[in-house]
Amino acid sequence: MSARVAASIRWAALACFLASAGLLVATLPIADWLELVRGRIASLGVWAPLAYALLYAAAATLFMPGSALSLAAGLLFGVWLGTAVVWCGATAAIALSFLIARYAARGKVEEMARTRPRFAAVDRAIGEQGWKIVALLRLSPVFPFSLQNYLYGITAIRFFPCLVASAVFIVPGTFLYVYLGFAGGQAAVAAGGGADTLRLVLQIAGLLATAAVTIGIARIAGKAIASHAPNDRSPACPAKQVAARARPLKALVLLLLGLACLAATLVAYRSKDSLLNREGTPAAHAAGTVASAAAHSWERAEVART
Repeated sequence: MSARVAASIRWAALACFLASAGLLVATLPIADWLELVRGRIASLGVWAPLAYALLYAAAATLFMPGSALSLAAGLLFGVWLGTAVVWCGATAAIALSFLIARYAARGKVEEMARTRPRFAAVDRAIGEQGWKIVALLRLSPVFPFSLQNYLYGITAIRFFPCLVASAVFIVPGTFLYVYLGFAGGQAAVAAGGGADTLRLVLQIAGLLATAAVTIGIARIAGKAIASHAPNDRSPACPAKQVAARARPLKALVLLLLGLACLAATLVAYRSKDSLLNREGTPAAHAAGTVASAAAHSWERAEVART
């Protein structure tokens, strides 16, 4: 199976997961849950954004995926406050991870770096170009966000140039993830009948435009990175060959999981419709008659007592 077919299978799996998410939003009262959570967060005042930023910083420092927290920030705080909260947390994580790698756990980070063959080229490029390479890597990441934060601590770049370049050039990706979470929340509200459809369409159009610009910037940055830190063209080792052969199988497993999720959410969605339509069935009328008779009997008993 070619790499192109495997990529097509992964895209099909992603489509299944997205369709499942849409059906789940239409099935569950997510809009009501969001309003409840937002109300509780609003009652915390200024402490809620501060606590969330600290949570994000701790999660990113501990190699937990920050993308889920970025999406949640858009749901809970909106676009602008959510972006500010995530940016503050991510910047704190960048600073903390860099200092840990440089002064506290350099040996451990160097061991991690040796498992990344391309890091040697990136390290040389950073030694020659400094913060410019860091900026490009933030726009088009070669390594995961949390790993980048640690790896920069063992390069030749100084702390403040790395921190400033990172803080500035993580903004597009941060804004995109937060906007995606916000748009998902608005879609959930619209599914519950609580949002203006035209406004939702405009927000989705804005999301698509933001994604297109961000992806375009990432591609330009990726080409620039390739010119400064090209991939290793040496023959692949046996472990890499085995991993390459395993990719199509992983793609098929991912597709099967996506289809299973889609089937499960479709069943749940149809069950929801059947439950809502049961109000007009004979069983529902019989239950209503029994309840009405019980209520009349209670009223007659109360009148007899008086």
